[in-house]
Amino acid sequence: MDPELPGNTSAPTTINYDQYRFAGLPATYFNTAANDADGVTECILYGGMKEAICAQPDFPKAVPRALVPAHQIAPSVGAGLGMFATRAIRAHELIFAERPLLLMPAAFWPTQGRGFDRESMIAHSNEMLKCAIKRMTPANRAAYCALSNSHLRDGSPELFGILRTNGFSVGERLREVITQLPEGPMGMFTVIGKELSRINHSCSPNSHVDFDLCSLSLRVSAVRNIAEGEEITTMYCDLLDPCTTRRRTLSPYGFTCACEACQHRIDSDVRRRRIHASHHLWKDATFERWLRKPPQVDDQYKMQLLRLLRLIEEENLQLLQGYRNTRQKLAFVCAALGDKPNAIKYAKDVIGTRSPIRGVVPISAEKTLLNKAARSLIEPHLSKKVGARTHEMSRA
Repeated sequence: MDPELPGNTSAPTTINYDQYRFAGLPATYFNTAANDADGVTECILYGGMKEAICAQPDFPKAVPRALVPAHQIAPSVGAGLGMFATRAIRAHELIFAERPLLLMPAAFWPTQGRGFDRESMIAHSNEMLKCAIKRMTPANRAAYCALSNSHLRDGSPELFGILRTNGFSVGERLREVITQLPEGPMGMFTVIGKELSRINHSCSPNSHVDFDLCSLSLRVSAVRNIAEGEEITTMYCDLLDPCTTRRRTLSPYGFTCACEACQHRIDSDVRRRRIHASHHLWKDATFERWLRKPPQVDDQYKMQLLRLLRLIEEENLQLLQGYRNTRQKLAFVCAALGDKPNAIKYAKDVIGTRSPIRGVVPISAEKTLLNKAARSLIEPHLSKKVGARTHEMSRA
């Protein structure tokens, strides 16, 4: 453990990729009573990353908690253990959040020379991983080693196999704070959760796993309503790939997905191709072009967005970023057309996916926060098309 004192919160100007640093975050102390109540994540970071993380305002924020517990870990048919809902869960409600066991690069590149083979990279990564796990508390070390390992026959050492099986990619989230992190392999980081790494895959998942660096927490939220007793699932592959491609991607995990989409793969593949072909509809440029066009009584853009929304919901793909983007564009379109009630309705759903509000604060406070944020989101677009229509009529 690191006997560190707070105080140095100045973010570095550069990240040293030839230097790795082991650290427990938030800061850990020899006097364990002084440690953060939400727990400690064992980290392997590039030089300078720890300082950048600790320089965030209010770091570390408290890990958000659901007001009413909503899950349990239990056996899942054909999939070992899984996460299940212990009560009805609303769409966008926080199910659970935890401080991860581990945060580290997805793979390690030797500091001397770059021409090395895959076996050398795996061996080097496993040695670094051993050091990090040795630094964990006995309870966290046991929790890590108890996770599933689907890489028993491909040459992966046991600890590295567990990492490959259970890791969530968080490189993009880290780059939001540490902008110097590059794209590509050097910027790929992974986190391991004690409970969230038990979440199994579905090609039509009902939850979204996200990572928040300021609270150093791994979170799972519902993307649609989840019934009591239903298994909570997420994605391990590109959901818009055809079924045969998804199965190839999933094969290293040692299971064959039997979700509804895979059981009815012909019809499902057709719908998913249509969704992929319609991705231009939720782009900012498409909305801006529509906004500049003369207003029409028969508004095709809004109807196209609504059809796309129904198609995504029919496939139970509410996890897609495109689903959130489509609802956001519908909020903007309704606002521009002067339909404020529907604009706020769509905007509230968008806000709900961005931050853990539902299930974290009382319902009365939740409504106030969502309404305020929704009004702020649509405000720049209110009645823009109505104004254009009035201008066209006056010219006529």
